Amino acid sequence: TDRMTVVSAMSEYTAAIAYTEEERVVAYRLRYSVYIEEQKKQYPEADHQRRWLTDLLDVSSAIVIGKNSGEPCGTVRASFLDSEVVKRTYEEQLGLSRFARVEPKAIGICSRLAVLRSHRATPVSSVIFSELYRYGSERGTQICFVACASGLRSFFVQYGFREYLPPFS
Repeated sequence: TDRMTVVSAMSEYTAAIAYTEEERVVAYRLRYSVYIEEQKKQYPEADHQRRWLTDLLDVSSAIVIGKNSGEPCGTVRASFLDSEVVKRTYEEQLGLSRFARVEPKAIGICSRLAVLRSHRATPVSSVIFSELYRYGSERGTQICFVACASGLRSFFVQYGFREYLPPFS
């Protein structure tokens, strides 16, 4: 199955790609909970009636959902450059013309990481990234970027990412 599992001190953490619309809505609601309700960020695309956060990149991206004992607690999105909307969104921001020799489907961009506060010091992030790595490996991903707030740099360094460009505003 498409699922990563880690059992840790009486809790089971799993991660899987969200294939159905219902599974993707879980990710949109997790994002809303973390970014809008907890962190008080302003996103014009947020749907306050449905309490979810989604955008055009979600349509052509892989979304990973992390769960603790069956309850959703984290998510991350992987977008790939073979999608025109992904290319338009990130091409200039990430200087992707430098990688013209790499097949577009082999270039991924991770974004929209959201983990509920109560699960931030748990294995959920590792499980989510392990599932994302598995998925990317199956796709033949050669390069993966992460789009994140500069304050998360040290978090992503522990997963093997390195700073590529200065922060983008």
